[in-house]
This record gives sequence, C-alpha cells and structure tokens, in this order.
Amino acid sequence: MSYVYSFVTSINCIVVLGLLTVIPTAGAIAFMVGLLASMFGLWAPTRDSLVSQVLVVVILGIWSIALGIFYARHFLNNDSIPAGERTITNSMSLIGNLYAMPMYWYRHIYTPCMARASTSVRISKVGSANEGLHGKTQNSRRP
Repeated sequence: MSYVYSFVTSINCIVVLGLLTVIPTAGAIAFMVGLLASMFGLWAPTRDSLVSQVLVVVILGIWSIALGIFYARHFLNNDSIPAGERTITNSMSLIGNLYAMPMYWYRHIYTPCMARASTSVRISKVGSANEGLHGKTQNSRRP
C-alpha cells in the first residue's frame, strides 16, 4: 500500500502516470479508426502494416493490463472515495477499463494532488498572517 501512495505523491510522477494512462487509450482509438478506414476502403493495409498493428496491439494490451493492476490496487487502497461513488467507480473500471482509467486518474489522483500542491505552495508563500509579500510585518493602519 505504501509503495503505491509513495509513487503517486510527486507531481512529476503524476503527470507521467497520466501520460502513460492516456497512451493506450489513444492507441486503441487510433487502431479502431484504422480498422474502420480499412473496412470502408479508405486505407488498404499491407502485410507488414498488419504485423506492426498486431504487435502494437499486443504491447498496448500488456501495458493496459499493467496499468489496470496498478489502478485496481490504488482503487482498493484509496479511502477517500465515498461509499456511493465506490460502486459506480468499481463498475466503470470493470466494464470500461481502458477508457475509465484516464477518468479515474484525473478525478482521484491528479485533482487531489494539485489541491495539496496549491495549498502547500500558498502556505509557503504567504507565511504567517501578519507577513506581507516581502516578509515584513504589516500594520493595520497606513501612515
């Protein structure tokens, strides 16, 4: 449990995780567009292109399974999801796994992390309630 949360605390890791989550989804959409284009005669695939497409689909499939395991582990250890939303999120992740992962990432990983980051930056910039922008104490009345 601590490994998943320690990985998902850095902002850079969260952005990389988001990109790694979107790539298989974009690959699946591109594959479907290519498949529809070949069905309607807009594109004539060659033998080499079919082999490369199958290879890409296999790699994206393995990638998606690894991400699914990561997200399932994160989902099971995430106590911040309310009980009513937990059932919906669980159903979405099982039914639309490849397309639900980017939504889960945005909603339950990226947004809370950015909220924590903006709070910590605001606290470190502002300092105490009496300090101004340059660290000098402000008086309540002006001269």
